[in-house]
Amino acid sequence: MYDENPTKTLTEEEYNKHKGNDRFLHEICFAHGVEGWEPYNKALCYYVIGTDFKVSPELQDKAKKDYQKRKEEIVKSLGNKLVFVGMGMSFEPSTINHIGNHRIRTYILNKEEVLCFVEFGTGRDKDFLRCDHALMHTKKCTSEWNGLSERERAEKRIAELENIRGDYIEYTKENILNLVNTNFNCSFSEVEVYDYCLGTEDYESRSEV
Repeated sequence: MYDENPTKTLTEEEYNKHKGNDRFLHEICFAHGVEGWEPYNKALCYYVIGTDFKVSPELQDKAKKDYQKRKEEIVKSLGNKLVFVGMGMSFEPSTINHIGNHRIRTYILNKEEVLCFVEFGTGRDKDFLRCDHALMHTKKCTSEWNGLSERERAEKRIAELENIRGDYIEYTKENILNLVNTNFNCSFSEVEVYDYCLGTEDYESRSEV
């Protein structure tokens, strides 16, 4: 049977050609095992560069190191931007001002250095946003709390945000900036979303005072 999507064995030359593409690097780094392919893993790169690859352990180890370097580069470049991690499926936004991921989240240090957390996503219409979580005085790990009662006393939910259900506020960078600055006492002026390399455990978006 004709294979419309043949799988190639990834060479170092091919890897070096594409490693500047964050999505490609992610797929190589997290290539998964296939029964009978040992020691190779499979990277699902067809929708990135048009080819899937068998990946050797050596090249996967190299990709993991390059992935970590890329993560460190991103963290160093954040400055005072409002930076979200793309947690859902990405898509082509309707305008350059709309967000192109179904679910984004970030931790924020506001002007008083209070740790906050917010998660936005799409509604039924991808052009409009919902807010699933909006928290102040939170922590990144549940183990940092001295029990559930301490968390319930300290953590504050912002109902005004969490009541946004995706049918009247457009899912744009400008609207997200306004919602975050107004409700979390921040003064961000720029929004970025990273679909690859970055995790919320790696950073906090830091507002200028």
